[in-house]
Amino acid sequence: MEVLSITGTLRGTGKKDAKAVRSQGNVPCVIYGVRPQPIHFSTHRLNFREIVYTPNVKFVDIHIDNQTMRTILKEVQFHPVTNEIIHADFLEISENKKITMEIPVSFTGRSVGVSKGGKLLPKMRKLKIKALPKDMPSTINIDITDLDVGKSIRIGDIKAENIEILHNKSIPVVSVIATRAMISAATTAAKK
Repeated sequence: MEVLSITGTLRGTGKKDAKAVRSQGNVPCVIYGVRPQPIHFSTHRLNFREIVYTPNVKFVDIHIDNQTMRTILKEVQFHPVTNEIIHADFLEISENKKITMEIPVSFTGRSVGVSKGGKLLPKMRKLKIKALPKDMPSTINIDITDLDVGKSIRIGDIKAENIEILHNKSIPVVSVIATRAMISAATTAAKK
């Protein structure tokens, strides 16, 4: 998985401090997880462009006072009017402890059903998975080459090593459905 690095500075706590941080173009943040006490820090809001405004999932190395912590972004709060980021929570990860993340799904191949005139219907764009950080994929690739009209690939059909998919195995991830043109052509052919 891709790793992004950002630099932060320690900050105080409380509404007054958070307001002062925001007035300087920074975002108040918290790191929690491995350490007994959370770490309150701030970083410039432009550092969030490649973390929040992208479909890709990344680990974030946060550098504060000669110390580096590997984290994942857990939660982001936006201002209700301006939609600017006003707070972020990061979870520090440990190499020997499993973490839960939502990973994007990508489809590879050309479906047999689509070649026949069907329509590919993705039902899930992200999957919630649990794995060790070293096993965490950037994307979950699903081969749809053999997917025919009226068929689906379900969670239980996905084969992935060293990860646990935290959804019900019967939930469809992607389907191929018949289009109106296919149904109309089949109806016309049946009448002849």
